[in-house]
Amino acid sequence: MYRSLRKALGSVISRSYSSTSADFGNEDDDNSAANASGMVGGAEQASPFERISADILYCIFSLLPGHDLAAASIVCKAWSSIIQGSESLWRNVLAAKAGSTWSLVLFAETSLRSLPPFATSNDGLDSFQRIYGARQQVPCSVVIDGGSGYCKYGWSNFNKPTGRFPTFLAYGNIENPIYSSLMDFFTTVYERLAAKPALQPLVISTPICHYDDTEVAIACRRNLLHITHKVLFSMGVKAICAVDQAVLALIASKQTSGIVVNIGFQLTSVVPIYRGKIMRKAGVEVIGQGALQLTARLCELMQRSGISFENITVVKALKEKLCYVAEDYDRELCRHTEASCTLDSYGEFTLNHERFMACEIMFQPYLGGLRTMSIQQAVALCIEHCMEISNCNDMWFNTVVLAGGSASLPGLGERLKKELCKLLPQRISKTLNVISQSNGADLAWHGAKLLSNVSCFQDTWCVTKKDFQKYGQKILDAKAWF
Repeated sequence: MYRSLRKALGSVISRSYSSTSADFGNEDDDNSAANASGMVGGAEQASPFERISADILYCIFSLLPGHDLAAASIVCKAWSSIIQGSESLWRNVLAAKAGSTWSLVLFAETSLRSLPPFATSNDGLDSFQRIYGARQQVPCSVVIDGGSGYCKYGWSNFNKPTGRFPTFLAYGNIENPIYSSLMDFFTTVYERLAAKPALQPLVISTPICHYDDTEVAIACRRNLLHITHKVLFSMGVKAICAVDQAVLALIASKQTSGIVVNIGFQLTSVVPIYRGKIMRKAGVEVIGQGALQLTARLCELMQRSGISFENITVVKALKEKLCYVAEDYDRELCRHTEASCTLDSYGEFTLNHERFMACEIMFQPYLGGLRTMSIQQAVALCIEHCMEISNCNDMWFNTVVLAGGSASLPGLGERLKKELCKLLPQRISKTLNVISQSNGADLAWHGAKLLSNVSCFQDTWCVTKKDFQKYGQKILDAKAWF
Protein backbone atom coordinates (compact mmCIF):
# COMPACT_ATOMS: atom_id res chain seq x y z
CA MET A 1 0.00 0.00 0.00
CA TYR A 2 2.87 2.38 0.86
CA ARG A 3 4.43 2.09 -2.63
CA SER A 4 1.10 2.67 -4.42
CA LEU A 5 0.36 5.73 -2.33
CA ARG A 6 3.90 7.05 -2.84
CA LYS A 7 3.49 6.67 -6.59
CA ALA A 8 0.10 8.40 -6.55
CA LEU A 9 1.45 11.29 -4.50
CA GLY A 10 4.62 11.76 -6.57
CA SER A 11 3.25 14.28 -9.05
CA VAL A 12 1.44 16.25 -6.34
CA ILE A 13 4.53 16.46 -4.16
CA SER A 14 6.81 17.51 -7.04
CA ARG A 15 4.55 20.49 -7.74
CA SER A 16 4.04 21.47 -4.11
CA TYR A 17 7.31 20.73 -2.37
CA SER A 18 10.50 20.46 -4.44
CA SER A 19 12.44 19.48 -1.36
CA THR A 20 10.25 16.50 -0.82
CA SER A 21 10.37 15.16 -4.39
CA ALA A 22 13.89 13.82 -4.00
CA ASP A 23 12.82 11.69 -1.05
CA PHE A 24 10.13 10.05 -3.17
CA GLY A 25 12.38 9.59 -6.21
CA ASN A 26 14.39 6.60 -4.98
CA GLU A 27 12.08 3.68 -5.72
CA ASP A 28 14.69 1.03 -4.91
CA ASP A 29 15.82 2.27 -1.53
CA ASP A 30 13.71 0.26 0.89
CA ASN A 31 15.49 1.68 3.89
CA SER A 32 14.73 5.22 2.73
CA ALA A 33 11.11 4.23 2.23
CA ALA A 34 10.96 2.79 5.71
CA ASN A 35 12.38 5.99 7.17
CA ALA A 36 9.95 8.10 5.17
CA SER A 37 7.00 5.94 6.13
CA GLY A 38 6.51 7.70 9.31
CA MET A 39 7.96 6.20 12.46
CA VAL A 40 4.62 6.31 14.20
CA GLY A 41 6.35 5.87 17.54
CA GLY A 42 7.74 9.40 17.22
CA ALA A 43 10.76 10.26 15.06
CA GLU A 44 12.63 13.47 15.71
CA GLN A 45 12.82 14.24 11.99
CA ALA A 46 9.48 14.78 10.26
CA SER A 47 8.76 12.32 7.46
CA PRO A 48 7.98 13.56 3.93
CA PHE A 49 4.36 12.52 4.47
CA GLU A 50 4.11 14.85 7.47
CA ARG A 51 5.26 17.81 5.36
CA ILE A 52 2.44 17.44 2.83
CA SER A 53 -0.28 20.06 3.05
CA ALA A 54 -3.28 18.82 5.04
CA ASP A 55 -5.64 20.15 2.36
CA ILE A 56 -3.90 18.06 -0.31
CA LEU A 57 -4.01 14.97 1.90
CA TYR A 58 -7.68 15.50 2.67
CA CYS A 59 -8.52 15.65 -1.05
CA ILE A 60 -6.64 12.39 -1.64
CA PHE A 61 -8.10 10.64 1.41
CA SER A 62 -11.62 11.57 0.34
CA LEU A 63 -11.14 9.31 -2.71
CA LEU A 64 -10.09 6.23 -0.70
CA PRO A 65 -12.49 3.45 0.33
CA GLY A 66 -12.94 2.70 4.01
CA HIS A 67 -10.43 -0.14 4.37
CA ASP A 68 -7.64 1.82 2.67
CA LEU A 69 -8.50 4.89 4.71
CA ALA A 70 -8.16 2.93 7.94
CA ALA A 71 -4.85 1.45 6.77
CA ALA A 72 -3.53 4.88 5.79
CA SER A 73 -4.14 6.18 9.31
CA ILE A 74 -1.24 4.06 10.64
CA VAL A 75 1.36 5.25 8.13
CA CYS A 76 2.37 8.34 10.12
CA LYS A 77 1.16 10.72 12.80
CA ALA A 78 0.10 13.43 10.36
CA TRP A 79 -2.11 11.03 8.43
CA SER A 80 -3.55 9.58 11.61
CA SER A 81 -4.57 12.98 12.98
CA ILE A 82 -6.25 13.96 9.70
CA ILE A 83 -8.08 10.66 9.14
CA GLN A 84 -9.16 9.81 12.67
CA GLY A 85 -10.07 13.38 13.53
CA SER A 86 -12.22 14.03 10.47
CA GLU A 87 -15.85 13.00 10.72
CA SER A 88 -16.57 14.31 7.22
CA LEU A 89 -14.16 11.77 5.67
CA TRP A 90 -16.01 8.84 7.24
CA ARG A 91 -19.37 10.36 6.45
CA ASN A 92 -18.27 10.41 2.82
CA VAL A 93 -17.14 6.78 3.02
CA LEU A 94 -20.48 5.67 4.45
CA ALA A 95 -22.40 7.79 1.96
CA ALA A 96 -20.45 6.34 -0.98
CA LYS A 97 -21.09 2.79 0.24
CA ALA A 98 -24.76 3.42 0.98
CA GLY A 99 -25.44 5.36 -2.23
CA SER A 100 -29.01 6.59 -2.42
CA THR A 101 -29.82 5.02 0.96
CA TRP A 102 -27.42 7.30 2.84
CA SER A 103 -30.29 9.13 4.54
CA LEU A 104 -31.50 5.78 5.90
CA VAL A 105 -28.01 4.96 7.20
CA LEU A 106 -27.78 8.33 8.92
CA PHE A 107 -31.26 7.89 10.40
CA ALA A 108 -30.42 4.39 11.64
CA GLU A 109 -27.15 5.33 13.30
CA THR A 110 -28.35 8.57 14.88
CA SER A 111 -31.94 7.66 15.79
CA LEU A 112 -32.44 3.92 16.21
CA ARG A 113 -29.46 3.50 18.54
CA SER A 114 -31.07 5.85 21.06
CA LEU A 115 -34.46 4.10 21.25
CA PRO A 116 -35.32 2.61 24.65
CA PRO A 117 -34.94 -0.05 25.91
CA PHE A 118 -32.06 -0.54 23.49
CA ALA A 119 -30.33 2.81 24.09
CA THR A 120 -26.58 2.53 23.89
CA SER A 121 -23.92 4.92 25.11
CA ASN A 122 -22.85 7.80 22.91
CA ASP A 123 -19.36 6.34 22.56
CA GLY A 124 -20.33 4.73 19.28
CA LEU A 125 -21.95 7.90 17.97
CA ASP A 126 -18.97 10.21 18.40
CA SER A 127 -17.02 8.62 15.57
CA PHE A 128 -18.25 7.63 12.14
CA GLN A 129 -15.02 5.69 11.77
CA ARG A 130 -16.17 3.38 14.58
CA ILE A 131 -19.63 3.14 13.05
CA TYR A 132 -18.11 2.19 9.69
CA GLY A 133 -16.03 -0.54 11.31
CA ALA A 134 -19.00 -1.85 13.29
CA ARG A 135 -21.29 -1.91 10.23
CA GLN A 136 -18.69 -3.93 8.35
CA GLN A 137 -19.03 -6.66 10.98
CA VAL A 138 -22.85 -6.80 11.07
CA PRO A 139 -23.88 -10.23 9.69
CA CYS A 140 -26.54 -10.69 7.06
CA SER A 141 -29.89 -11.42 8.75
CA VAL A 142 -33.04 -13.28 7.82
CA VAL A 143 -36.05 -10.91 7.83
CA ILE A 144 -39.60 -12.26 8.25
CA ASP A 145 -42.73 -10.11 8.27
CA GLY A 146 -45.54 -12.49 9.11
CA GLY A 147 -48.44 -10.21 8.25
CA SER A 148 -52.09 -11.01 8.89
CA GLY A 149 -52.61 -11.61 5.16
CA TYR A 150 -49.27 -12.47 3.60
CA CYS A 151 -45.84 -13.39 4.92
CA LYS A 152 -42.91 -11.50 3.37
CA TYR A 153 -39.44 -12.97 3.85
CA GLY A 154 -35.93 -12.34 2.60
CA TRP A 155 -32.36 -11.26 3.39
CA SER A 156 -31.32 -8.01 5.04
CA ASN A 157 -28.84 -7.21 2.25
CA PHE A 158 -31.55 -7.37 -0.45
CA ASN A 159 -33.61 -4.38 -1.57
CA LYS A 160 -36.94 -6.18 -1.34
CA PRO A 161 -38.42 -9.42 0.02
CA THR A 162 -37.29 -12.61 -1.67
CA GLY A 163 -40.77 -14.12 -1.63
CA ARG A 164 -44.18 -14.20 0.00
CA PHE A 165 -47.04 -16.58 0.68
CA PRO A 166 -50.56 -16.27 2.18
CA THR A 167 -50.39 -16.86 5.93
CA PHE A 168 -54.12 -16.49 6.48
CA LEU A 169 -54.81 -19.53 4.28
CA ALA A 170 -52.00 -21.81 5.38
CA TYR A 171 -51.59 -21.01 9.08
CA GLY A 172 -54.70 -19.21 10.24
CA ASN A 173 -54.59 -16.61 12.98
CA ILE A 174 -50.97 -16.39 14.13
CA GLU A 175 -51.99 -14.01 16.91
CA ASN A 176 -53.13 -17.09 18.85
CA PRO A 177 -50.17 -19.37 18.18
CA ILE A 178 -50.05 -23.12 18.35
CA TYR A 179 -46.57 -24.57 18.70
CA SER A 180 -46.88 -27.01 15.82
CA SER A 181 -48.36 -24.37 13.45
CA LEU A 182 -45.56 -21.92 14.22
CA MET A 183 -42.98 -24.66 13.72
CA ASP A 184 -44.43 -25.43 10.28
CA PHE A 185 -44.60 -21.73 9.44
CA PHE A 186 -40.95 -20.93 10.23
CA THR A 187 -39.71 -24.20 8.73
CA THR A 188 -41.46 -23.28 5.48
CA VAL A 189 -39.77 -19.86 5.40
CA TYR A 190 -36.27 -21.25 6.04
CA GLU A 191 -36.76 -23.98 3.43
CA ARG A 192 -37.82 -21.44 0.82
CA LEU A 193 -34.82 -19.25 1.63
CA ALA A 194 -32.50 -22.28 1.69
CA ALA A 195 -31.09 -20.78 4.90
CA LYS A 196 -29.54 -22.48 7.90
CA PRO A 197 -31.03 -21.13 11.15
CA ALA A 198 -27.76 -21.35 13.10
CA LEU A 199 -25.82 -19.09 10.73
CA GLN A 200 -27.76 -15.78 10.72
CA PRO A 201 -29.68 -13.64 13.20
CA LEU A 202 -33.42 -13.30 12.61
CA VAL A 203 -35.58 -10.18 12.63
CA ILE A 204 -39.25 -11.00 12.90
CA SER A 205 -42.28 -8.74 13.04
CA THR A 206 -44.82 -9.55 15.70
CA PRO A 207 -48.49 -8.98 14.79
CA ILE A 208 -50.39 -5.98 16.10
CA CYS A 209 -52.58 -7.90 18.51
CA HIS A 210 -54.14 -7.84 21.98
CA TYR A 211 -54.62 -4.12 21.77
CA ASP A 212 -55.59 -3.25 25.35
CA ASP A 213 -53.30 -2.40 28.24
CA THR A 214 -55.06 -4.84 30.58
CA GLU A 215 -53.32 -7.65 32.44
CA VAL A 216 -54.94 -10.23 30.16
CA ALA A 217 -53.73 -8.48 27.00
CA ILE A 218 -50.21 -8.10 28.39
CA ALA A 219 -50.16 -11.79 29.31
CA CYS A 220 -51.28 -12.72 25.78
CA ARG A 221 -48.52 -10.64 24.21
CA ARG A 222 -45.92 -12.16 26.54
CA ASN A 223 -47.19 -15.65 25.69
CA LEU A 224 -46.94 -14.88 21.95
CA LEU A 225 -43.32 -13.77 22.33
CA HIS A 226 -42.41 -16.73 24.53
CA ILE A 227 -43.83 -19.37 22.19
CA THR A 228 -42.29 -17.69 19.13
CA HIS A 229 -38.82 -17.64 20.72
CA LYS A 230 -39.20 -21.18 22.00
CA VAL A 231 -40.04 -22.47 18.53
CA LEU A 232 -37.24 -20.58 16.81
CA PHE A 233 -34.56 -21.53 19.34
CA SER A 234 -35.62 -25.18 19.08
CA MET A 235 -34.87 -24.86 15.36
CA GLY A 236 -31.38 -23.62 16.23
CA VAL A 237 -31.77 -19.93 15.32
CA LYS A 238 -28.67 -17.95 16.29
CA ALA A 239 -30.30 -14.78 17.67
CA ILE A 240 -33.77 -13.22 17.47
CA CYS A 241 -35.03 -9.65 17.35
CA ALA A 242 -38.83 -9.45 17.55
CA VAL A 243 -40.46 -6.07 16.89
CA ASP A 244 -44.08 -5.01 16.48
CA GLN A 245 -45.27 -4.51 12.89
CA ALA A 246 -46.44 -0.97 13.52
CA VAL A 247 -43.06 0.06 14.96
CA LEU A 248 -41.26 -1.42 11.96
CA ALA A 249 -43.55 0.44 9.54
CA LEU A 250 -42.77 3.68 11.38
CA ILE A 251 -39.02 2.99 11.23
CA ALA A 252 -39.23 2.33 7.47
CA SER A 253 -40.69 5.84 7.11
CA LYS A 254 -37.67 7.29 8.95
CA GLN A 255 -39.69 8.12 12.04
CA THR A 256 -39.46 6.99 15.66
CA SER A 257 -42.64 8.73 16.88
CA GLY A 258 -46.02 9.06 15.23
CA ILE A 259 -49.27 7.23 14.52
CA VAL A 260 -49.32 4.15 12.28
CA VAL A 261 -52.53 3.26 10.44
CA ASN A 262 -52.05 -0.39 9.55
CA ILE A 263 -54.66 -1.66 7.07
CA GLY A 264 -54.48 -5.38 7.64
CA PHE A 265 -56.27 -8.31 6.06
CA GLN A 266 -59.42 -8.14 8.20
CA LEU A 267 -58.84 -5.25 10.61
CA THR A 268 -57.36 -1.77 10.53
CA SER A 269 -55.42 -0.67 13.61
CA VAL A 270 -54.43 2.87 14.58
CA VAL A 271 -51.32 2.64 16.74
CA PRO A 272 -49.70 5.59 18.59
CA ILE A 273 -45.93 5.17 19.01
CA TYR A 274 -43.55 7.39 20.98
CA ARG A 275 -39.81 6.83 20.56
CA GLY A 276 -40.32 3.26 19.44
CA LYS A 277 -42.76 2.26 22.18
CA ILE A 278 -46.47 1.67 21.59
CA MET A 279 -48.47 4.10 23.74
CA ARG A 280 -51.20 1.73 24.82
CA LYS A 281 -52.26 4.17 27.54
CA ALA A 282 -53.31 6.53 24.76
CA GLY A 283 -55.20 3.63 23.21
CA VAL A 284 -54.86 1.54 20.06
CA GLU A 285 -57.99 2.06 17.97
CA VAL A 286 -59.31 -0.89 15.94
CA ILE A 287 -61.62 -0.66 12.92
CA GLY A 288 -63.58 -3.71 11.84
CA GLN A 289 -62.60 -3.57 8.19
CA GLY A 290 -59.50 -4.24 6.14
CA ALA A 291 -58.34 -5.37 2.73
CA LEU A 292 -60.81 -8.26 2.72
CA GLN A 293 -63.80 -5.92 3.08
CA LEU A 294 -62.52 -3.65 0.29
CA THR A 295 -62.22 -6.64 -2.03
CA ALA A 296 -65.70 -7.87 -1.04
CA ARG A 297 -67.16 -4.41 -1.70
CA LEU A 298 -65.60 -4.28 -5.18
CA CYS A 299 -66.92 -7.77 -5.85
CA GLU A 300 -70.43 -6.63 -4.92
CA LEU A 301 -70.22 -3.51 -7.12
CA MET A 302 -68.98 -5.52 -10.09
CA GLN A 303 -71.85 -7.97 -9.74
CA ARG A 304 -74.35 -5.09 -9.65
CA SER A 305 -72.83 -3.71 -12.86
CA GLY A 306 -73.01 -7.10 -14.56
CA ILE A 307 -69.25 -7.54 -14.81
CA SER A 308 -68.49 -11.25 -14.74
CA PHE A 309 -65.35 -12.73 -13.21
CA GLU A 310 -64.13 -16.22 -12.46
CA ASN A 311 -62.87 -15.94 -8.88
CA ILE A 312 -61.97 -13.56 -6.06
CA THR A 313 -58.35 -13.46 -7.24
CA VAL A 314 -59.48 -11.47 -10.29
CA VAL A 315 -61.28 -8.94 -8.08
CA LYS A 316 -58.24 -8.55 -5.84
CA ALA A 317 -56.00 -7.92 -8.86
CA LEU A 318 -58.44 -5.34 -10.25
CA LYS A 319 -58.51 -3.57 -6.87
CA GLU A 320 -54.73 -3.28 -6.87
CA LYS A 321 -54.51 -2.11 -10.50
CA LEU A 322 -57.54 0.17 -10.98
CA CYS A 323 -58.98 1.31 -7.67
CA TYR A 324 -58.26 4.66 -6.02
CA VAL A 325 -59.61 6.93 -3.30
CA ALA A 326 -61.67 9.94 -4.41
CA GLU A 327 -60.69 13.31 -3.00
CA ASP A 328 -64.34 14.39 -3.19
CA TYR A 329 -66.75 11.46 -3.39
CA ASP A 330 -69.86 13.35 -4.55
CA ARG A 331 -67.97 15.26 -7.23
CA GLU A 332 -66.32 12.06 -8.46
CA LEU A 333 -69.73 10.48 -9.01
CA CYS A 334 -70.42 13.11 -11.68
CA ARG A 335 -67.20 12.40 -13.58
CA HIS A 336 -66.38 9.78 -16.20
CA THR A 337 -63.78 7.55 -14.52
CA GLU A 338 -63.72 4.52 -16.81
CA ALA A 339 -60.45 2.59 -17.05
CA SER A 340 -59.41 -0.84 -18.31
CA CYS A 341 -56.70 -3.38 -17.70
CA THR A 342 -55.83 -6.85 -18.95
CA LEU A 343 -55.16 -9.73 -16.59
CA ASP A 344 -53.20 -12.72 -17.78
CA SER A 345 -55.43 -15.73 -18.46
CA TYR A 346 -58.57 -13.76 -17.55
CA GLY A 347 -58.86 -11.16 -20.31
CA GLU A 348 -59.69 -7.47 -20.26
CA PHE A 349 -61.84 -5.75 -17.60
CA THR A 350 -63.33 -2.25 -17.58
CA LEU A 351 -64.44 -0.45 -14.42
CA ASN A 352 -66.03 2.95 -13.98
CA HIS A 353 -67.35 4.31 -10.68
CA GLU A 354 -66.59 0.98 -9.03
CA ARG A 355 -62.94 2.10 -8.97
CA PHE A 356 -63.47 4.60 -6.15
CA MET A 357 -66.80 3.47 -4.70
CA ALA A 358 -65.18 0.30 -3.33
CA CYS A 359 -62.62 2.31 -1.34
CA GLU A 360 -65.13 4.83 0.00
CA ILE A 361 -66.24 2.46 2.75
CA MET A 362 -63.05 3.37 4.63
CA PHE A 363 -64.46 6.90 5.05
CA GLN A 364 -68.19 6.05 4.93
CA PRO A 365 -68.52 2.47 6.24
CA TYR A 366 -72.33 2.51 6.10
CA LEU A 367 -72.15 2.47 2.29
CA GLY A 368 -70.94 -1.12 2.54
CA GLY A 369 -73.28 -2.07 5.38
CA LEU A 370 -70.48 -1.94 7.99
CA ARG A 371 -71.15 -0.80 11.54
CA THR A 372 -67.76 0.54 12.55
CA MET A 373 -65.81 3.79 12.86
CA SER A 374 -64.46 5.44 9.75
CA ILE A 375 -60.71 5.62 9.35
CA GLN A 376 -60.61 9.40 9.91
CA GLN A 377 -62.68 9.10 13.10
CA ALA A 378 -60.34 6.45 14.51
CA VAL A 379 -57.20 8.48 13.74
CA ALA A 380 -58.71 11.69 15.12
CA LEU A 381 -59.76 9.87 18.31
CA CYS A 382 -56.26 8.46 18.70
CA ILE A 383 -54.71 11.92 18.26
CA GLU A 384 -57.07 13.38 20.86
CA HIS A 385 -56.02 10.72 23.37
CA CYS A 386 -52.36 11.44 22.62
CA MET A 387 -52.96 15.14 23.24
CA GLU A 388 -54.40 14.35 26.66
CA ILE A 389 -51.32 12.50 27.88
CA SER A 390 -48.66 14.62 26.16
CA ASN A 391 -46.96 17.92 26.82
CA CYS A 392 -48.77 20.69 24.97
CA ASN A 393 -45.53 21.61 23.18
CA ASP A 394 -44.68 18.04 22.14
CA MET A 395 -46.40 17.30 18.83
CA TRP A 396 -44.95 13.81 18.31
CA PHE A 397 -48.36 12.53 17.15
CA ASN A 398 -48.71 14.87 14.16
CA THR A 399 -47.13 12.33 11.78
CA VAL A 400 -49.46 9.63 10.41
CA VAL A 401 -47.92 6.70 8.52
CA LEU A 402 -50.10 4.47 6.32
CA ALA A 403 -49.04 0.81 6.20
CA GLY A 404 -50.40 -2.37 4.65
CA GLY A 405 -51.16 -3.37 1.08
CA SER A 406 -54.30 -1.22 0.78
CA ALA A 407 -52.39 1.79 2.13
CA SER A 408 -50.84 2.11 -1.33
CA LEU A 409 -54.17 3.03 -2.94
CA PRO A 410 -53.73 6.29 -4.89
CA GLY A 411 -55.27 9.30 -3.16
CA LEU A 412 -55.62 7.68 0.27
CA GLY A 413 -53.08 9.90 2.03
CA GLU A 414 -54.49 13.13 0.59
CA ARG A 415 -58.09 12.19 1.40
CA LEU A 416 -57.25 11.14 4.96
CA LYS A 417 -55.43 14.42 5.62
CA LYS A 418 -58.37 16.38 4.22
CA GLU A 419 -60.86 14.56 6.45
CA LEU A 420 -58.64 14.87 9.53
CA CYS A 421 -58.32 18.63 9.06
CA LYS A 422 -62.11 18.84 9.42
CA LEU A 423 -62.06 16.97 12.74
CA LEU A 424 -58.92 18.27 14.48
CA PRO A 425 -58.10 21.66 16.00
CA GLN A 426 -56.31 24.06 13.67
CA ARG A 427 -53.07 24.02 15.69
CA ILE A 428 -52.86 20.27 15.04
CA SER A 429 -54.13 20.14 11.47
CA LYS A 430 -51.77 22.82 10.16
CA THR A 431 -48.74 20.72 11.12
CA LEU A 432 -50.26 17.34 10.25
CA ASN A 433 -48.16 15.11 7.99
CA VAL A 434 -49.67 11.99 6.39
CA ILE A 435 -47.08 9.64 4.86
CA SER A 436 -48.28 7.19 2.21
CA GLN A 437 -45.74 5.07 0.33
CA SER A 438 -46.02 2.88 -2.73
CA ASN A 439 -44.49 -0.11 -0.90
CA GLY A 440 -47.04 -0.08 1.90
CA ALA A 441 -47.46 -3.85 1.78
CA ASP A 442 -43.75 -4.36 2.48
CA LEU A 443 -43.25 -1.41 4.83
CA ALA A 444 -42.74 -3.52 7.97
CA TRP A 445 -40.27 -5.75 6.11
CA HIS A 446 -38.21 -2.72 5.06
CA GLY A 447 -38.26 -1.44 8.64
CA ALA A 448 -36.90 -4.77 9.86
CA LYS A 449 -34.20 -4.68 7.16
CA LEU A 450 -33.16 -1.18 8.23
CA LEU A 451 -33.05 -2.22 11.86
CA SER A 452 -30.93 -5.31 11.16
CA ASN A 453 -28.23 -3.18 9.52
CA VAL A 454 -27.65 -0.89 12.50
CA SER A 455 -24.02 -1.15 13.65
CA CYS A 456 -24.99 -2.26 17.18
CA PHE A 457 -27.75 -4.63 16.04
CA GLN A 458 -26.72 -8.10 17.18
CA ASP A 459 -25.14 -7.22 20.53
CA THR A 460 -27.82 -4.76 21.61
CA TRP A 461 -31.10 -5.68 19.98
CA CYS A 462 -31.11 -9.48 19.78
CA VAL A 463 -31.96 -12.24 22.26
CA THR A 464 -29.67 -15.26 22.04
CA LYS A 465 -30.54 -18.83 22.90
CA LYS A 466 -28.09 -18.72 25.82
CA ASP A 467 -29.79 -15.64 27.27
CA PHE A 468 -33.23 -17.18 26.74
CA GLN A 469 -32.24 -20.37 28.55
CA LYS A 470 -30.63 -18.44 31.38
CA TYR A 471 -33.15 -15.64 31.96
CA GLY A 472 -36.31 -16.95 30.28
CA GLN A 473 -39.20 -14.48 30.13
CA LYS A 474 -37.20 -11.76 31.91
CA ILE A 475 -34.93 -11.16 28.93
CA LEU A 476 -37.98 -10.96 26.62
CA ASP A 477 -39.67 -8.44 28.91
CA ALA A 478 -36.49 -6.35 29.05
CA LYS A 479 -36.34 -6.10 25.27
CA ALA A 480 -40.06 -6.08 24.55
CA TRP A 481 -41.61 -3.42 22.33
CA PHE A 482 -45.02 -3.57 23.97
